[in-house]
Amino acid sequence: MEEIKFRNEIPVESQLNSPVVNFYTGRSVFITGCTGFLGTAFQRLNEYNPNFRAKIKPISGDISKKYIGVNENDLSLLRQEISIVFHSAADTSFDMSLNDAVNINTKATEELLKICKDMHQLKAFVYVSTAYSNCNRSVIDEKVYRCDVPLETQYEVLEYCKSERLTQYLLDGRPNAYSYSKALSEELIQNYSNAVPSIIIRPSISMPSHSVY
Repeated sequence: MEEIKFRNEIPVESQLNSPVVNFYTGRSVFITGCTGFLGTAFQRLNEYNPNFRAKIKPISGDISKKYIGVNENDLSLLRQEISIVFHSAADTSFDMSLNDAVNINTKATEELLKICKDMHQLKAFVYVSTAYSNCNRSVIDEKVYRCDVPLETQYEVLEYCKSERLTQYLLDGRPNAYSYSKALSEELIQNYSNAVPSIIIRPSISMPSHSVY
């Protein structure tokens, strides 16, 4: 039986020559949602590269605003320099209204996609969805399930009508507005896929490693 080697037992030369390392070499990455516990992952980078902070530029934003609240100078930087985008920022509350969930999670995704369309070096837009985006289905395939009501129509209806009956109709068996907003975002990303090379991942849960604690 082949011996299993942990990362710290693998020669550094082999680690540096991996396809993953080669893909990221010389490229800049934009990650949303770093103020959440995702940011704790950066603490571990100190173990491998104490000078990693010199390669990080914090960018202030607000996903509830146009262009996710990024100022014009930083937008210009993103458009010129970024090759890979990880979009993990979201409001994960399970008790928010349908209108709030769509405004914060889905519309923010669209604002970021608009920015990505103008990124000159973009290779991949990676969207962190959820395994529960289509939990109203008994079988979930690796594909995007489109809603019965067009996106623009849903935006307009939710803006002016907030009835419980409408909410339940749109949720279509989903347990909360969060999972619905993620499903809607997946459809949105598919709509932009010709202009923005995209990947959708559906983790069941995202959390830091136990060693952080």
